[in-house]
Formats: sequence, structure tokens, C-alpha cells
Amino acid sequence: MLGFMKIKTKIIGVLSALLLLSNFAAYAVSKGGSTLFPQSQVAHVSDEDALIVVQLRDSKGRPLEDHKVKLFSNFENLTMVAGTGLSNEIGEVEFKVNSKKTGLVRYVAYDLTADVILDQAAKVLYFENSDELFSTKDLVLNNYEDEITYAATIITPASKADALKFEDLPAVIKANEPATFTVSAYDVANQLVPDYKGKVRFSVSGQNSKFADLPGDYQFKVEDQGTHIFSLAFKFDQPGVYKMKVTDLDNQFVYGETDISVSVASASTASNKKILISSPLSGTFSNGVQVINGRAPANSTVKIFDNAKEIGSIVAAANGEFTFTTNSLADGQHKIYAAIVNDGGTIVENSEVINLMIDTTSAEISKVTLEPAGAVDPGTQLTLKMYSNENIAQAQVVVNANIYSLTKSKNGYYQTVFKAPLDFGTYDLKFSVVDELGNESTFESDVKVQVGAFSDNSKPERVTGLKLETDDHKVILKWSAPVNSANIHHFRVYYGTAPNNLNQAVDTFTNATTWYIPNLNNGQEYFFAVAAVDNSKNIGEQLSEILNATPGVKAGVAVVKEVVSPTIEKGVEGNEILGEMKDDVSKTGPEIFWLISLSAIGGVCYSSKKKQL
Repeated sequence: MLGFMKIKTKIIGVLSALLLLSNFAAYAVSKGGSTLFPQSQVAHVSDEDALIVVQLRDSKGRPLEDHKVKLFSNFENLTMVAGTGLSNEIGEVEFKVNSKKTGLVRYVAYDLTADVILDQAAKVLYFENSDELFSTKDLVLNNYEDEITYAATIITPASKADALKFEDLPAVIKANEPATFTVSAYDVANQLVPDYKGKVRFSVSGQNSKFADLPGDYQFKVEDQGTHIFSLAFKFDQPGVYKMKVTDLDNQFVYGETDISVSVASASTASNKKILISSPLSGTFSNGVQVINGRAPANSTVKIFDNAKEIGSIVAAANGEFTFTTNSLADGQHKIYAAIVNDGGTIVENSEVINLMIDTTSAEISKVTLEPAGAVDPGTQLTLKMYSNENIAQAQVVVNANIYSLTKSKNGYYQTVFKAPLDFGTYDLKFSVVDELGNESTFESDVKVQVGAFSDNSKPERVTGLKLETDDHKVILKWSAPVNSANIHHFRVYYGTAPNNLNQAVDTFTNATTWYIPNLNNGQEYFFAVAAVDNSKNIGEQLSEILNATPGVKAGVAVVKEVVSPTIEKGVEGNEILGEMKDDVSKTGPEIFWLISLSAIGGVCYSSKKKQL
């Protein structure tokens, strides 16, 4: 009896445990059944919160209470406001989120209690309060993907990879034939991320994964510009559907998936064909050098033909495989085939013909425009348009060490929007363009970014009509201003005791055309010349005529003596010794008595002006 009771107790315990496990399983969070809503919405940056509600459900659709939930985002510079993060009695957790940066943000919910990341995600498009993007603040995205595609052309996309994509998949993949794929990195706005440098790994899930021959881990490089071609890197030994995945090893949320359909081997690979070419496949290539791989009878002599002309010969290995690398093939159509030859040189059998189109020509750019054209203010928004008769896969322009990507418009040209540099100057536009075949070209446009409207840097014209009058210890100068004198700020008077040694100078106060030099020695002959100085402190490159005069002659006009003009480089002859001037020029000035007391300022300021000029 006692033994029966023990057995009964054990049975009850087991049943209770099974019931508990059953209840636990029933109330475990469902990754696919739980939701985030709304799944898509828009919000203004900085001043508006977006509301996201996480709704937890088990496998039978029942709400789960008291589960701790967190939101994660792929967007930087983000602010998230939330309460306790615990689900209420109806299994809901409410989050308020906002951003200080425009762009498309993807939110993922993580149930800490169950250690589960929900399958569904929510997206919020943050944008500035501008009528350029949306006409009303409360716009609801009924057709979300279309709106996002439109918005992505206006909003600066995040530069962080959000997903990897398989591209350029062959239309037909046959068993045991190498295949070429392209993998590219894209951000949340579905824009290529040219600075992606992640390390990726390929994998295949399912029972047929053992039949997939995949490339090893690959580290993206700067020169990849966010996209890399894995040439003849994949092979599948048996026909079927392969679930392929590529994952960023540093961030498992950045990945790409696709289904690969592999058919049976073609007739050309059947055993009744003695010679075949396994790669490359027929198609268009940007590389003129091609590697021909194939199979033939062991140790047989194989000749390679291009457009019926022999381009090489090779002996197949003991396992029958052969490899031949061509010289650089010219652009155009090439019909490549291999042939087995006997000891006498007679062709025994040909392989199937591989049709190759070689196109190594870089894309040509027909026109580049900037709007607005001409000189602009610093920080002005500019629209650059690039026109080409070819389809461009990728285009970038470098302006003042900043890189901008160009996107194709509906009208066929490629454009980008950027702000003019903040410093005055002329900036080059350097383009990097890749066509659909991967041909890359770089060029510098004749169009430049001109920041700031610069004045005419031409030097002032020559002063003419110089006349001298003498007085006691003084010479009075009068002259005519240059024809174009609107930009003249003042004049510079040069003088000395020899025509080739005008080693002293003084600047006038204004652009008046009269000045005098006092404190000269009576009876000493002096030589004088005048040059104009403009508002930009440019000095005339030519002096006026050089005239002589002797102070102390009370009568009228001095005798004019013709002398040869010395070489004047940029109108500053003699400046190098101005600091050594011995004569007191503090009393030089215009022929107005009240200015004499101010002439000390002109004498002192000359040296500093000389250094500035």
C-alpha cells in the first residue's frame, strides 16, 4: 500500500511539472505573433515625439504581462523616452521616441524577460518642418514605401549600413558551374553606403547546405565603395533551392538573404562532351583579360580560339582541368572556344562557343552644371547636375575634401545638393564615375564652385600730369589722377636726390591730387614721382614721370628735367630702405595749413602700411 502511495505521488509530480511546462510554453512570447504599431509613421525632428506601442502575445494570441521590453534603433543621435518598460495587463508597452537628425529610423523590440527579439519592426521617418517634403504635418503614410523612396531623394541618408543585398544574380545557375554574385551595403534610406568596411560571412541553411561551395569571410575595403563582386566564387554541387545569407560579423542585424535556384547541369557538361569551358559564362565584361577554365581529356593538347583565331595552347592536367589567361581583349564581341588537337595538330573536337562582350570604355560625361551659377555667398545651397549618355551605376563628386553621391533623376541626369564652402575661393569639382560594368573613371570638371564675389585685382593705372612748384625748404606737387580713379584710396609720393634712388616716400591722406614735401635743403636738387594706391592696397605698377626741383627758388614753376624712369617692381621701388630714412617727413602734407599738424600721423603710419602692402 505504501509503495502504491509513493508511485501515485511521483505520477502527480510528473503531471504537475508537465502542466507547468505546458502553461509556460503557452505563455512564452511569440516572435512572430507580437507586434509593433504603427509600423510606419512620420515625425518632425527635435520638436515632435512619435508613439510606438509594443504588443506582446504568446503562441495562442494571449497578452503577456510584466515583461521587460527595450527598444533598439539603427540610428545615431537619437532620443527615446519611455516609462517603466513593463508590459501592462493587455501586454502593451508604450514608447515615445524622437530624433535630432532627419532620416528613416528602424526600431526593434527586445523582450528582456523572454530573451527574444521580435520579428516585426517599426519605422519612423523624421523630417524638418518644411513644405518641400510634406504638405501637412499630420500626413499618414498610406503608401509607405513610395513615400520613403521620394523622401530619400531629399533627406540626407544615414551613412551607417542597415542591410546587405545580393545583386546581379545570374538568371540561370547550373549545378557544378561557378557563379558570380555582387553584395552591396545599403543604409536605412536604401542608399548605397560607399564607406562600408564590414567583414561579411556567407552561409546556407537547410539540408542541402553541404552541397554549397561558398567563398570565405571577406573584409570590405575602401576601394570597394560599398559593393563587391564575388567573381566565380560560388558553386552548388546539386540542383535545388539554396537559402543563402550574408551577415556582417560585427553586427548580426546587418544581413541579406536570398533564395538561389540551381538547375541540373547543361548538356555541354555531360560526359559525352570531351571538352568544355566552365568559365567564364557568356556575357559582358569590363575586364579585357579573361581566365578560361575548362575540362578536357587528361594530358591532351588544348588550343584556345578567339573569333576563329588561335590565341594560345595549353596541356590539360592529369585530372583533365585546364586554365588559360588571355591577353587583354579589345573592346567588342569575342567568340571564345577551346579545341582538342591530336599529335598531328588536327582538331578532334570543339567546345561550345562562349560569347563575350568586352567593354572597358569609361562612361563619358557630356555636361556639368551648377545652380545657381556664378559666384555665391558662403554656405549657399548648390544643386549640381551631371549629364551622361550612358547608364551610371555610381557617381561621386569631391568638393573641398567632402564627398557627395549623385543620384539619377527622373529626367535622366544625375544630381546632388550640397552647401558651398564657408571660405572665399575657387573650388574644383572632382568626379569619380563607375558605369554598369564596373568601369571607373575620374575627371575634373571645367565648372568650378566660386565662393565670394571678388573685386578686380588689376593694379591702378599710371598717374599723369605731374607738376612741381618750389618754395622755401619745400616742394609742392600737383598731378592728375588715373582715368579710372573710382577705386583710388590715396597716393604715394616717392622722392630722393637722384632719379634712380627715390629712397624716401610718404602716403597722402586722401585721394586728393595735391601734396607738399617740407624740410628740404635749399639749393639741393630733388627728384619726385607719384603712384596711386587703390582700396585693396594695390600700388600702381608704374610711377608717374620723374621730375626734378630745387627748393629755395622763390619764383614759380621748377625747371622740368627729363630723366629715365627706373625699374619699378609693383610700384614699391625703394621701400626696402624706408625704415632707414633720415629726413624728417613729419611735416609733409597737402597745401593746407591746418593739415600740417596732422602730418606726423602720415609719416608714422607709412612704415606700417609699407609692411601691410
